[in-house]
Amino acid sequence: ARDEEIAARKAARPAEDSDKPKRAPRERKPLEEKPITLTVSCEGSGETKAITFNMAQSIGKLKNIATTAFDAPVSYNVFHVSNEGQVFLTKAILVTLSEGARIHLAAPLETTA
Repeated sequence: ARDEEIAARKAARPAEDSDKPKRAPRERKPLEEKPITLTVSCEGSGETKAITFNMAQSIGKLKNIATTAFDAPVSYNVFHVSNEGQVFLTKAILVTLSEGARIHLAAPLETTA
């Protein structure tokens, strides 16, 4: 019953009848480009490819570039390949990567909860 009252009130008032002034869109400062070359390998493919990535961008953008290079499924996750093995790539790890670092595309790891 309460949901019906709220829906009726929302329908009764026009959407653009707000007294609050509209906020101007936030200006984004362009980040300095930091191109880096990464070596990418992919599950199911024996080859590696070199990709250039702007470090100022997100992991999502890196995943997009890497999956496109291998025509890999978007469901694959990005892992950092280090001496300790493969670690799921986070923003904290991404900012520490240096020229020639290795990343790997693979199916998501099964978690045991």
